[in-house]
Amino acid sequence: MELPRFEHHTRPYLGQYELLPPPEIRTRLAKLQTELRRADLDGALITERIDLFYFSGTAQDGWLWVPAEGEPRLRIRRDLERARAESPLGDVSGLNGFKDLPGIMPPGVRRVGLELDVLPANLYLTLAELLAGLELSDVSLPIKTIRMIKSDYELTWMRRAAALNDAMFGWMGDQLRGGMREIEIEAAAAYFLRSQGHLGVVAVRGFNAECFWGHVMSGPALAVGGNAPGPTTGQGLWPVRPQGAGWRRIGRHEPICVDIVSILGGYQVDQARIYSLGRPPDEVYRAQEAVLAVQDLIVDRARPGVVAGDLFDAAVDLVRAAGFERSFMGLGNGVPFVAHGVGLELDEWPVIGRGSNHVLQAGMTFALEPKIALPGVGMGGVENTFAVTEDGLERLTNYPDRIEVREP
Repeated sequence: MELPRFEHHTRPYLGQYELLPPPEIRTRLAKLQTELRRADLDGALITERIDLFYFSGTAQDGWLWVPAEGEPRLRIRRDLERARAESPLGDVSGLNGFKDLPGIMPPGVRRVGLELDVLPANLYLTLAELLAGLELSDVSLPIKTIRMIKSDYELTWMRRAAALNDAMFGWMGDQLRGGMREIEIEAAAAYFLRSQGHLGVVAVRGFNAECFWGHVMSGPALAVGGNAPGPTTGQGLWPVRPQGAGWRRIGRHEPICVDIVSILGGYQVDQARIYSLGRPPDEVYRAQEAVLAVQDLIVDRARPGVVAGDLFDAAVDLVRAAGFERSFMGLGNGVPFVAHGVGLELDEWPVIGRGSNHVLQAGMTFALEPKIALPGVGMGGVENTFAVTEDGLERLTNYPDRIEVREP
C-alpha cells in the first residue's frame, strides 16, 4: 500500500518538547499534601511513571517523596541529567539502589503512602523489608481522585488532541478503498497522527489492561468475543495480542469502525466513528440510532452533582426499550460501563458504569462510547470525549457522528 500524502494546512498541531509549568506542579503537590494530612500520613513514596510525571514533571526512572509538610525530594536511578532539566523541584539527586531509598525520608516518619493499586507484589515486599517498622498504607485513592479533576492546562492539551483526531477522521474517509486490510487502514491513521506529534503509547493503569492506541475493525470482526478492556475486541494480528486490527480485508456494505486514542502532551482523548463503502444493512442504522440516543440522553442529564451509576442505568433502560440490551457494550453481558475517564491514562475516573458512585464534578473528563454488537454483521457505535463544566458537558471531539458512507 502506498501511503497518501497530506498538506501542511491540514495539520492542527505541530509542537515542540514542552515542560510542565512549575505552578501546575506546585498546585498538584499542594492538593496531594492536603490529602496526606487528611489521611494522617507523613508522606507518600511515588514511583508509577504517570504519577511521577504528574507530580514532578519528569518520567525518568526514580522515586518521589512527597511529605505531608515541607518540600518534596526526587531521587533518580536514570537519567538524572534529564530529570533535573525536566523537573522544577529543588531537591533532585541520584539514587544508587534500593538500599539508599530510606534516606529519602526524614527522621520521625511513621506512616507512608504507596501506590498499592499498581505496585508489583515483589516490589512491595522489598519496600516492606527496607522500611521495616513503618506503617505502609495505600495512597492510590487520593491520587486518582486528584487526577480526576483536570486543570485548564490539562484541558488545553486535551482540546489539542481532540482537534488532531477530528482532522484525522475527516481525512480518513478519503483513504478507504475496497480490499484494504484492517491493518493498512490503521497504518494510514498512524501516518497522519504520528507525524504531527501523537505520542504513540497509551498509558493504562489497570493490570493486564494494555490497549493499543488505534483499533480498526470491520464487518463481523466488530462483534467477536475477546479480552479487550472495552466493548469491541477485533480479531487482532496474533493470539498474543488478540485485539484490534487484523489481516481481514474490508468488504462492501459493511461497517468499518475506526477507534482512535489521540495523545498530545501526554493527554488522551478517545473517539470512534463508523465508515462504510456503500450503504451498510438497515440493522446497523437501527443500532446507530440507539447509541446516538444514549449519547444524547447522557449529554442532556450529565452535570455536576449527578451520580454516574444513575446515568448508566438510564442508558440501559433506553437500549432495552430499543431491543438491544443483550448486545449493549459487547457480546454476552458486555462491559459494565458506557463511559470511562480519560487524561494521562486511558482508564481514569470517573466511570459511568453499573453501580458507580462517582459524583460528577466540573473538570472531570470522560470518553462516552455506547456501542451495540451485531453478530455476523458488525456494530452500531460512536465514541466522543467530553469535559464536565458547571453548566453540563463540553464536547471535545466534534467530527460528525453519522455513519459515513463512501462509494464502494
